Amino acid sequence: MYLDHFGLKESPFATAPDERFVWLPARLHALLQRLEMEIRSGSGGIMLLTGEYGSGKTLMARLLLQRLAEADIRIARIRYTGVSADELLETVCHALRVPLEPGEHARGQLMIDALGAFLMDTYAQGQRVLLVIDEAQGLSDAALEQLRQLTNLQTPAHKLIHVLLLAGPSLETRLQSGTLRALAQRIGVREELTRLDSADLEPYVRHRMETAGAVNQPFTRLGLRNLHRYAGGIPRLVNAIADRALQLGAEAGVRQVGERLVQRAAGDVLPGHLRYWVRRYRWWWRAALVLILLGAGLAWWLHTPTPPVSTKAAVEKTQKQAREQGAKLLAQLPDAQAAQMAAWSELLARWQVTSSDVSVADALRCNAVVFPGFDCVAGTGTLDQLKRFDRPMLLELSDAAGTRQVLLLGVGDNQVRLFVGGRAVEVSRAALETVWRGRFMAPFRLPAWMPSSVARGDTGQAVDWVRRQLRKLDGDRSASYRPLIYDQAMQERVRKLQQAYGIPVDGVIGPETLFALSSLNDTGPHLARDVP
Repeated sequence: MYLDHFGLKESPFATAPDERFVWLPARLHALLQRLEMEIRSGSGGIMLLTGEYGSGKTLMARLLLQRLAEADIRIARIRYTGVSADELLETVCHALRVPLEPGEHARGQLMIDALGAFLMDTYAQGQRVLLVIDEAQGLSDAALEQLRQLTNLQTPAHKLIHVLLLAGPSLETRLQSGTLRALAQRIGVREELTRLDSADLEPYVRHRMETAGAVNQPFTRLGLRNLHRYAGGIPRLVNAIADRALQLGAEAGVRQVGERLVQRAAGDVLPGHLRYWVRRYRWWWRAALVLILLGAGLAWWLHTPTPPVSTKAAVEKTQKQAREQGAKLLAQLPDAQAAQMAAWSELLARWQVTSSDVSVADALRCNAVVFPGFDCVAGTGTLDQLKRFDRPMLLELSDAAGTRQVLLLGVGDNQVRLFVGGRAVEVSRAALETVWRGRFMAPFRLPAWMPSSVARGDTGQAVDWVRRQLRKLDGDRSASYRPLIYDQAMQERVRKLQQAYGIPVDGVIGPETLFALSSLNDTGPHLARDVP
């Protein structure tokens, strides 16, 4: 650790977000004030905040929500965007706790009517409603159009719902197309988070170092120049390179972090940086390659080995066999509707869900809440990621004829077990991957009172349930003596859980993280252990 070496009390460039370390240039302070004013005044409508990965969109949203904490504003935050228009509506209703009748879950207009009544009642109580959507570039055109229609819910003077979209630059490109032109015209605030410029970097780094307890600034002027050069002004990369540079400085026993240490740190941290060195010393690489080839040729001439089988031919043969097995698997399945009904019926039976709880036709929609206490999450992943959840789930297979669903029963090193035609069959992983593009759906049990997300600062029984589930993973009982609040310590434990399950590591408990937490329970069905 470099803390003692540089006289620090804590790491100044830790990945965990901490508001104490936040330094914003004047333009971002002005942006926060504008967003706050738009929401408080009731004129916000749709607001769009774009920026590349690591530019600070999530941090800006968190700071905005802190400013609004004391206001009469109901806030709902959605992080999973791979949903249809109706599914988005239902997710919004669930996040805002809008009461829905059983028939309203299946029809978009009924949900809009229920949401409109809820918003009018909320407005009558003197409250505003803010919907924050992370990774909004993942929304389909239909879902984005549904958001535009939500902003039609308004009084003559005020919007009933404000929408803040946090998105990558690709959404801005889509908004310029004809299909989303109407939505683009509804956006009242549109801002792009640009990179830190060279003048911003020095106060940014100095603030973080001073907050961590530093008396002196270890980064030299040339070190800061290199830091800006390699990070490109992206705050997340600045933090990663600076943290590594401090480590290297402590290892070298120096008090000043200059351009060479920052350059070495960038080489350790930045993906693809090795290509720079390959290009710089390309002649040495080529000479070494020639020597290796000459040595290999001499060894082959001395030992006269048996002519090797063509690797390319062997790979092509293996791939052909996998494609044939994948096609054979699809041929065993009935038509799409029958395959879907059969797979879901078997899965619900394994969860001991009966027709009195929910019909198969309703369950297979994989709504965020199938019925109280039984949720569903959909997404994409790899077989190894799904294996970590250790729950049977639905896989969506596809070919030129369309898509069909099968039930995943087990994952081994070489084979997978599926429920096909009323029985369990095993196919190779390679064969499955020729007809499966990673799409899955997984229902799971939660306490009926559990909200759709838990964020930093939340308290109550939802946080207590999260703490008890985390204890099953890490065995940490010291948290039992802390206040019942989702604090930084618990957030770090959640991050470790997310990393273990291959979930985006953001410390926020959304649907996928809730699925991971619920999978820690011994009850309920699990994947088979005897698949080779």
